Amino acid sequence: MKPWEEKRFGTSVFPKRSWYVGPGGGLAVLVSRRPDRGLRPGLANSSPGGISEGKMTADDDARLREAFAILDEMHREDPSADAAGPVNILASLDYHERLGRWVGRLAPDASAALRLAAHSQHVRRWTIPRDSFPMTRKGYRDWRDALGRFHARTAAEVLVQVGCDSQTVARVEQLLRKQRLRTDPEAQTLEDAACLVFLEVQLEDFSRRQTEEKLLHILRRTWKKMSPAARSLALQLELPEGAAGLLQKAVEGAQE
Repeated sequence: MKPWEEKRFGTSVFPKRSWYVGPGGGLAVLVSRRPDRGLRPGLANSSPGGISEGKMTADDDARLREAFAILDEMHREDPSADAAGPVNILASLDYHERLGRWVGRLAPDASAALRLAAHSQHVRRWTIPRDSFPMTRKGYRDWRDALGRFHARTAAEVLVQVGCDSQTVARVEQLLRKQRLRTDPEAQTLEDAACLVFLEVQLEDFSRRQTEEKLLHILRRTWKKMSPAARSLALQLELPEGAAGLLQKAVEGAQE
């Protein structure tokens, strides 16, 4: 069975027990499966200001930390982390750390659901390679759709296992599936952050492997997806000379 076809709630996607060491080698947190803690649909109502509202109680904070720890473990599985030379996407842990920082700049009061979505945007993406779908425009769209469903299911299982309420789980899934992108401010923030990571560190690698015409097409499509706030941040990026020139040329072309 292919990863995007699996029913993820039947079995765990992470180890039954492992250790996570916080930044700087600090407190080690035991991460374990909790089969007794399910969706708990009443949590949001019984705990005012829960995760789904972006304000954390002490219990919510513990669940959030545990979810981030489990997701970090998954990101460390990325086989490209030890690859030599440029790769199509950043190693998963680095990518999600950068994505989270951009979300923080764009939305300092970001809800827990948005922060969780940002930290699981491409979780285990390497398990569904591009060449597992036809190398056509439709194949590309089908691949992206499959990735969205897979990321949403994988993140949802993590959140269920740590005891997040059903509203939070559903909201994270919605954000990862990029639903209501044009009308949902949080979905737009997540898209903005992804675009900024691309421009910040991936554009230079792309420029080595694509023609200028193709790059300008990609950049103009990226620019159209970004909000005014994200565009302003993009123009402040300290890019290599070649990448900066391409971005400027793309922006000028998009404004024509």
